[in-house]
Amino acid sequence: MLVCRSVKTRAILPVLPVLPVLAVVVLGCSGSTSSIGGGSDSGAAVTTDQAATDVANAYCNRAQACAPAYITISFGDVATCTTRLKATLLPGMGATGSTETPAQYEACAASVPSATCDDLLARTLPAPCQPVPGTLAIGAACAVDGQCASTHCGLPANAACGTCVGLAGAGGACNVDDDCQDGMTCQSNACVAYGAENAMCDTTHPCLPDLGCKSGACTAPSPAGTACQSGAECDNLHGVFCNPVSMMCEAVSFAGANAACGLVNMQLVVCTGPGSLCTGETAPSYAGSCVPYAADGAACDATNGPLCNAGAVCAGGKCAVPDPSQCQ
Repeated sequence: MLVCRSVKTRAILPVLPVLPVLAVVVLGCSGSTSSIGGGSDSGAAVTTDQAATDVANAYCNRAQACAPAYITISFGDVATCTTRLKATLLPGMGATGSTETPAQYEACAASVPSATCDDLLARTLPAPCQPVPGTLAIGAACAVDGQCASTHCGLPANAACGTCVGLAGAGGACNVDDDCQDGMTCQSNACVAYGAENAMCDTTHPCLPDLGCKSGACTAPSPAGTACQSGAECDNLHGVFCNPVSMMCEAVSFAGANAACGLVNMQLVVCTGPGSLCTGETAPSYAGSCVPYAADGAACDATNGPLCNAGAVCAGGKCAVPDPSQCQ
């Protein structure tokens, strides 16, 4: 029913060249601005503000259970994740073309806790969170998926406004995961399905996010203390990565803004949220520093940094959360 497709907004873990990149995912939803009954357990009217809070809270808590390192690296904690995701949801609620309602958001929020980790991380959300077509035709200006009859708003790189387009299937052209049908990921600008357990895998054919790729096959990820040949083998979602010197899967430590990161005293250190990126971690030292992300409205540079926080894009040199009211 509800457009709550996971949207890949930024690679958040370029800590070391050998480590796989995680993705910040936010629920890209849009809906009606009116209050509507039936969206809560008590049957009371649900406001858009409450609906956005409930969806963000449900997603962040489920993500914490499935991929705690993702929450720590992207946001720092669940509370910050909820606040940030809510802020990115609200501009799209009541957007031109949207047919969704706060009650539908509530149904989505209620279904997220029972979603499997495989489905959540592979962008295959429960039925109440599936897209509701909007009224805007292909080619119309948009900022969020829920505005479009195609259920997808294609945003060019570093742009807060895009156009309504169709979702790409296997082999179709893409720039980010959100350009692909649910359950697929964008690899080398082409949509590919995630590999299930025992499927063949390589750098352009990834496994489901909670699996590892070992010797060309998708299997359970390796825990800390296990030898590794690449970052794709270790249990990344729980903060275990491949140390490029020892070539062992290692539980990382976390550091805040302006702290040392990368390989520090031969141990892996990852920048933590809200908002910092490890830069300068090149061979042979792999040592860098955590550079804070720019706040919404602040100056940014998509190439050289600073980058923008989750849910925002660096459009025209400033960080902005896509807002349908600004897209004509």
